[in-house]
Amino acid sequence: MRLWKRLWRLLCAGRSKKQTVAIEQFAVEPISQELNLRCEARRLAEAGSSAMLGSGIEAAIVARVDKGRHVHIENAGRRAIYLGEQFALHHVAMLVEDALQSETTFAAKKTAAFSAERKMVASLSSRARRALRP
Repeated sequence: MRLWKRLWRLLCAGRSKKQTVAIEQFAVEPISQELNLRCEARRLAEAGSSAMLGSGIEAAIVARVDKGRHVHIENAGRRAIYLGEQFALHHVAMLVEDALQSETTFAAKKTAAFSAERKMVASLSSRARRALRP
């Protein structure tokens, strides 16, 4: 159990709200102001229904999406580096050895408990068989 807690803390370590930005945290209004979408929409509406979306606004939208993608890629890279550093600080081999030792200790205690109670189980089993025989 201690091993799982250590691993969980290690995986969750270093998560700060400054480093990562969830998709839900993107505000549409500042981005639309940045891209001047309202003016572009007015211009296209005045041009009529046959007007196609201009390549300038398309390029601006694609550039903004690409910028957001790069931010997330950089965040993921920083997170991977941080986790690598944290794994290097912990002695993973020692944690695995502790887990194996715990398994061995548990198996030994289980065997000791079952062998101590084996005579009682055999006695109860023979009583039950005698009671069921007519």
